[in-house]
Amino acid sequence: MPPVVGPPAPAGLIWSTPTGIFRSKTDGSSLITLANAPDLRQVVPDLEQSVVIYKTRPDTATTLGTPNIIWKADVQGGGTHALVETQLDIEFIMDVIGSWVIYGVPLRSWSPHSVALDGSVIHSFALFAGSFYARSVGGRAVLVQCDLAPICTDLYSVLPDATDLRHLTALPTGPNGMFFTFPSIPGAAGNQVIYSVLFPASVQDLFAVPVTGGPVTTLANSPDYEWLGAVVGSRVIYHRCVVESSLHVSQCDLSSVLSDGTGTVALSTNPDNEIVQGVIGSQVIVRRNSGATDSLYSIPASGGAEVPMLTLADPMHEFVAGIVGDRVILKQSTGLWSLRADGSGFVHLTTEADGFMIGGAGPFACFNRGPALWCVPADGSGPATKVTENGTFVTGL
Repeated sequence: MPPVVGPPAPAGLIWSTPTGIFRSKTDGSSLITLANAPDLRQVVPDLEQSVVIYKTRPDTATTLGTPNIIWKADVQGGGTHALVETQLDIEFIMDVIGSWVIYGVPLRSWSPHSVALDGSVIHSFALFAGSFYARSVGGRAVLVQCDLAPICTDLYSVLPDATDLRHLTALPTGPNGMFFTFPSIPGAAGNQVIYSVLFPASVQDLFAVPVTGGPVTTLANSPDYEWLGAVVGSRVIYHRCVVESSLHVSQCDLSSVLSDGTGTVALSTNPDNEIVQGVIGSQVIVRRNSGATDSLYSIPASGGAEVPMLTLADPMHEFVAGIVGDRVILKQSTGLWSLRADGSGFVHLTTEADGFMIGGAGPFACFNRGPALWCVPADGSGPATKVTENGTFVTGL
């Protein structure tokens, strides 16, 4: 007789309330207060540095004159430390790069700054007019230069201490003096910055450039609208959609290309719309719209046979809520369900219609029932357990 497999041991997670940040197990045990923060506004975890960065500001604050404070809390419960104080309401925490916190202060533009994790040094990334922080790649901050239109024309990268500024690429002037624009910097493949360029007539292409500078690589270039779906190792998965008008695209299919621009393969050329839902290992999870019903499939990132997973008979009320380990978490009107990328192991996790997954902690899917935070084994091997009566998921541990 095969051994009986029970539910996994409770996993660790960090969660918050309007007055503090806490660490516990998924069953609510081993509770530790990481920060008492009665005016909590924003929480950004960085497990590599074993810190949680957060912002406080009193409810009674006016736009100017009342401090906003950015803090760090040790994830082991070792205390808190104020990093920087400003008088501007709309600053916000944008990222943590190594031992630096990136935050935004609105000047002429959303000019990014950095502060050391010990609070000792503050740097401005306002190294040129109209600098916007996009994301981190390879330990560097990627900046976009935009005017107030906004038309964005140049990409830069810089170390988080605001040194070693490098110009990555600039866009040429288009027909009739029209500037092309960078609408987003959606991803990275290793040390390659993946960026999109919007051309006239709503044509959008994908490119890559080394974050320290170098030749630009064309990843996808056609009369269609192409946008990033996922990055799997060195492969960039992208959607290619037919442009029907300046406000509408359709018939989105999927392709894959190596980050050096070679090895392009079509993953799916079905005439229906196909949208990436996530990745499990090397399998890309795809939702296909076929009219009255939708379907979930998994497709190898390098190309190959697609695997049917599930037909969604009520597509307006069924959607992928997230991925935990090797399982896709599905939200239906009957609650949360999960299944594997090969379509097997379809199990019912919760029964309430209003439960919505908000994050994963180890092998658990965590969700809210009203204000209460709960977690349930993603494989359905045990019941849901309550973490707290009132909490917002921050991150699994």
